[in-house]
Amino acid sequence: MALATEVKEHPSIGGDAGGEFAHDSRIGCRYGLVTVDVEPDNVWANPRSISLENIRFLPRFQSLCSEYGIRPTYLITYSVAAEPDAAQIIERLYTTGECEIGAHSHLWEIPPSMPTKSEIASVGNMLHTGILYDKLETLTSALVMRFGKVSSHRAGRWGFDVRQARILTELGYLVDSSVAPGLDWSITGAPDYSMAPMHPYWLLSDCAVAPSFQGLLEVPCTVRPGIKLLGLERTRYGRAALSRLGLSPRWLRCFPQVSEQYLISICEWAVQRLPHLNIMTHSSELCPGTSPMWKTGADIERHFRYYSAIFSWWRTHEVMPVTLREFAPFWSSHVDSNCQPPCPAKTGFQIGIYK
Repeated sequence: MALATEVKEHPSIGGDAGGEFAHDSRIGCRYGLVTVDVEPDNVWANPRSISLENIRFLPRFQSLCSEYGIRPTYLITYSVAAEPDAAQIIERLYTTGECEIGAHSHLWEIPPSMPTKSEIASVGNMLHTGILYDKLETLTSALVMRFGKVSSHRAGRWGFDVRQARILTELGYLVDSSVAPGLDWSITGAPDYSMAPMHPYWLLSDCAVAPSFQGLLEVPCTVRPGIKLLGLERTRYGRAALSRLGLSPRWLRCFPQVSEQYLISICEWAVQRLPHLNIMTHSSELCPGTSPMWKTGADIERHFRYYSAIFSWWRTHEVMPVTLREFAPFWSSHVDSNCQPPCPAKTGFQIGIYK
């Protein structure tokens, strides 16, 4: 089931990422990633949505990113890649060389179709391996035909497992960003990432960190851990209590209820401890009325001010903007093999993406 489509390489993304990086052990490596799940409107309310109004707002977001030298990674769903007008907008952004195109696997919308009694059955870690391969290959082929080689991936609804890592590696992917450390998605059918590493790590069948620097590189989203209370933090009331006290996990993600300073504080925490900052959003959050979070034009203006504040802080604090694919060779070249984060098999994280 190998890809038959000729693979094209975009000149600004391929090859060595280049550049020098000075590691400061006091503050960690400073790499900044902006990852955008590009998908239909309002999939929270209607997973089968085919409306793509939000795609028209991507050029404005790209302009903001370019103003600060940010090179976002746009992770594209099958429905977006298959719609000519939406794909053309993204293609114009890509040809500037100021972004990367990757894959976002909303598996329920990718052929071959299959009847399901609930959307939870379409989360990646719930599907049969053969169906999973066919769907990921179909998505990859669609992206390759439209944009050329793709190397980065994020699972739809965070439903990732080790089978997908193997399939993605076989299909030529280098990087995944499906893990949100400290967050538990098990109520949706996806894995519980409560004990997942916060550092980048290589996904192998038995251990998340490969000392030989091989496998699919996982670049987790940035989440500041919350307080652990003997498992009570995973209960509904425990989460609510910790949230009211400001002791729950803090995701580097722009929500309407947080402030610019809240987001900056997560960046300040991360650069002291982690080699990267990975902020994610959805394309539908960049357009008024196409997500449950940002509903009006005024909301969108505030949302963009949040990104301006974050990007300005990154520039002031010398955070180096890279795409997911560009990050992989930087990490491989500069990581100290004697200072690897612990193997998740030894820290209790063996649920979902590991045997």
